[in-house]
Amino acid sequence: MRILKIQIEGFGKLRGYSLSLTEGLNAHCVENGCGKTTLIAFIKAMLYGLADSRSHDILLSERKHYRPWQGGAFGGSMTVLQGDRILRIHRRFGARPSEDTLAVYDEESGEQTEALGKCPGQSLLSLDAESFTLCAVFSERAYTAQLEGESVLSHLGDRTDTESADTALARLADEHRLYEKRGGRGLLAETESALAEANARQAALAREAAALPEKERAYKEAKAALAALTDKAPHVPARKKQTARQNSVLASVLLASLSMIGSLFHILFLLGLFPAAAMLLHGIIGLFANKNLQKKGHSSKDRSETAGSASKEFEEKYRVCYDCERAYEAALAASEEALLLTQQIDALEKQWERQSAYLSLIKRTEAHLAAAAKEYSAKRSQRAHASFAEQLHALGLSDSDTYRLGERFRISFLEGDTYRGGESLSRGGKELVSFARALALLSSIPGAEGVPLLLDDPFIAYDDTRLSAALARLSSLAADRQVLYLTCSHSRMP
Repeated sequence: MRILKIQIEGFGKLRGYSLSLTEGLNAHCVENGCGKTTLIAFIKAMLYGLADSRSHDILLSERKHYRPWQGGAFGGSMTVLQGDRILRIHRRFGARPSEDTLAVYDEESGEQTEALGKCPGQSLLSLDAESFTLCAVFSERAYTAQLEGESVLSHLGDRTDTESADTALARLADEHRLYEKRGGRGLLAETESALAEANARQAALAREAAALPEKERAYKEAKAALAALTDKAPHVPARKKQTARQNSVLASVLLASLSMIGSLFHILFLLGLFPAAAMLLHGIIGLFANKNLQKKGHSSKDRSETAGSASKEFEEKYRVCYDCERAYEAALAASEEALLLTQQIDALEKQWERQSAYLSLIKRTEAHLAAAAKEYSAKRSQRAHASFAEQLHALGLSDSDTYRLGERFRISFLEGDTYRGGESLSRGGKELVSFARALALLSSIPGAEGVPLLLDDPFIAYDDTRLSAALARLSSLAADRQVLYLTCSHSRMP
């Protein structure tokens, strides 16, 4: 990638600013306070946006620090050459990230394109913001920028191998989380929970099924008692007897018939003889009817009391039989369900064993792959460590073999028999070794040949010898990549 033109609408102290760049070395002498640092920060913001910092300290928040002092538009554009295509990146920044806008235009067609995605710097340079800052941006404060994350390390060596390892570890991590999550969740925990519930349910059913023989016996006894009571029930005639009222009506009809007959024969018999006989006959019939009625009344009452007592006993026996039958059926169903649960529990146990074995395999694979990636990273880092000594020598440091890069590329140097941290170096020494480290890292990243170098007066504390060597090194670096060098002193110009 090569930067062609920078146009700033408003960014920090710069407003309505425009700068065109060429390939190779672009050296500019700018007075102090005129925006050298702001210009480099703008280039980085065009590529990666502004960091989302919630700090109230204006020095720690890029968004607050570079908000235009005069107000107005906050942002601008940068035109770049990528291969044979010219693209213009346009950004506007707001008070918060959600208000930021990004648009990329194809300069030939003038149409907006999605070719660079949401992070143009990542697409153009294959570096994240941290890696770009540590490897391509140099200033007098470069030594204070340390390797806080693993992003730079991940770019060293063969990118294909690194990405393959990262992809494999990410997929393993996803699979790991599928089976085992924090808080006792995941497929394995779900299977364990289902197995525990099935075992608890089977235990409860087993206790209920254990009473099946006793409940079956009770049901048979209740059923037999109900059958015996049904066989002893009294016979009730189907046809009802005549009541006393029916007999009384019959007697009245008979009396009326005899009275009529008596009237017909009144002439033939003596007056009053036949009616007297009729009345006598009526009395005799009524007497027999009344006795029969009393007899029948006593018999009906006895039968009613007997029938009521038998009905209550029947209902009680029937209810007992019904309850025993329900209890027997429940115990039988529990026994059948417990048998089915045995098969389900067996399947869940086998499933748990398979999942446990698979999760164990994932964990072992993760451990082996992480160890291999760490070992590979160490081997890749050796290239940067060797390049560090070469860069120091090229910058004119005669005792370059006494410096080394330690864990996470921290600088140390040999003093007597002990290595001391780079913090004890002079200001000029810190600037020189940090510059060499950045160049060593950048030269060790495959495909980083096209990354432009942005230098914000990094040689302030250099003596004449070191300055001469550093400027010569810049010229050699500019043969392979674009270099933007900003200084406030003509004496430090190439």
